[in-house]
Amino acid sequence: DSIIRDFTEAPTMGKGTLRRYLLRAHTELLKQRAGMHLKVAVVVAVTDYRTLRYCHVGNSRLYLIRNARILEQTKDQSLTQILLDEAARHEERNNLYSFLGERGKPEIQISRKKKLEAGDLLIQLTRGVWEQCGEQELLRIVNDAKETKDILDQVEDCILMEQNSRSIDNYSMA
Repeated sequence: DSIIRDFTEAPTMGKGTLRRYLLRAHTELLKQRAGMHLKVAVVVAVTDYRTLRYCHVGNSRLYLIRNARILEQTKDQSLTQILLDEAARHEERNNLYSFLGERGKPEIQISRKKKLEAGDLLIQLTRGVWEQCGEQELLRIVNDAKETKDILDQVEDCILMEQNSRSIDNYSMA
């Protein structure tokens, strides 16, 4: 809410201002925690339909897909990103090393401005999506889809196929 409120009051693609918006949200979380340990992963994408700038903290991701390949991707700030591929199922794999609401100052990642082209696709997704539906499967779904709704439906089908054999985490994708 804090980030949306700040951006609505003063829309910008400025790197420093976006960083301030995320730091303000972080400070508000610290004040609101009331004994709880709040951890917030966030991805913010700002575009004027010609250029894109994104920033993130935590393990939610943003993909910029162009011509059937992932052109840009955020790096999540979790143990999973640090561990070798064979250790990706480790019980502490989703421990974040940076997030809004942490005791210290979060490590905010802000991209350079990226020129957009007709047909570019931006996807924001939580761990519950990218952990269940890998990049190759996601690209296959994107390339086969006729409409964006088809992408959402097919990714959800991919996630839910696993529900009988393992616990499915919360998932969101836009």
